[in-house]
Amino acid sequence: MVILVSLLGIVQYYTNPYTQREKWKEATFFVEEREDEKVIALFVFPEPFAPYLWYKKDKIEAVGIAPKFILQDEDLINLGSILTNKKKIYLFQYLTGLTDPKEKTREFLIKEDYKESSIKDFPGVGFVYVYER
Repeated sequence: MVILVSLLGIVQYYTNPYTQREKWKEATFFVEEREDEKVIALFVFPEPFAPYLWYKKDKIEAVGIAPKFILQDEDLINLGSILTNKKKIYLFQYLTGLTDPKEKTREFLIKEDYKESSIKDFPGVGFVYVYER
C-alpha cells in the first residue's frame, strides 16, 4: 500500500505542473523577453519578489509599489509618477490577495488609460497581467 501511494504521488508530481515548483524562471523570462525602457514589471509588495530578482537580467525595470506591505492610496499616487513614459506593464498577481485585496492597482491602471492586453498563468506564481497603452 505504501509503495502504491508513493508511486501515485510521484506520477502526480511529474505529470501535473500545478504540483511542481513555482515557475518563477519562466515568468521572469516571459517578462524580460526583450529589452525595453518603456516596459515595467510591477509587484504589489515592498519590492520585487526574491525569485524574480534571482532570475532577472535587468532588461526592464522592476519595482514594488507597496512599501508598507498593504497598498495605500498614496502608493497609487507614487505609481503614477513611476509609470511616466511606460507603454507596457507586467503586473504580478502573486500575493495580491493579501496586499491589494480590492484590486486598486488594476483599477488605477485602467483609469490611467492602460488596457489589459493579455494574461499569462504561471503555476505557483499566478497570473501576470499585461497592460498596454
